[in-house]
Amino acid sequence: MSEHKVWDVEEYVKPPEGGSVFSIITRIEVTPFQTLGTCAESMRVSNATCDSDEDCVAGQLDMLGNGLRTGRCVPYYHGSSKTCEVSGWCPVEDGASVSQFLGTMAPNFTILIKNSIHYPKFQFSK
Repeated sequence: MSEHKVWDVEEYVKPPEGGSVFSIITRIEVTPFQTLGTCAESMRVSNATCDSDEDCVAGQLDMLGNGLRTGRCVPYYHGSSKTCEVSGWCPVEDGASVSQFLGTMAPNFTILIKNSIHYPKFQFSK
C-alpha cells in the first residue's frame, strides 16, 4: 500500500512478465466477495501466527503476505488459531478461495499475436 494506491502482486513482481514471454493461464484462484478491509493473515505466511496483540507489529509488511499489519491478533478463518490482522484484500485467498481449472477451454482459445517495432534513430515505428 502506498499513499494513493493498494498494490496487487502483479504490480510489484520483479522482474515483470514480458519481453519474449508467452503465457496462457490455465488455473485461477477466485475469492468471492473479496473487498478492501481488514482480516486475518494467511497461516501460510511466516510469523503470521500470534497469541496476543504484542506479537503483531503495526505497520509491518511481509512481502509474501497479504497486506499491511494492523497490530491486532485475531482469530483465523477456521479452527482455534490466531494470526496477525492485515489491511488489504479480504478475505485472503487461502481463507476463502476456490481454484478453477481453465485447461479444458484451451483447445478453443484464439490467440492474436501483435508485434511492434521502433527505430528511434530513424524516428520510425510500425
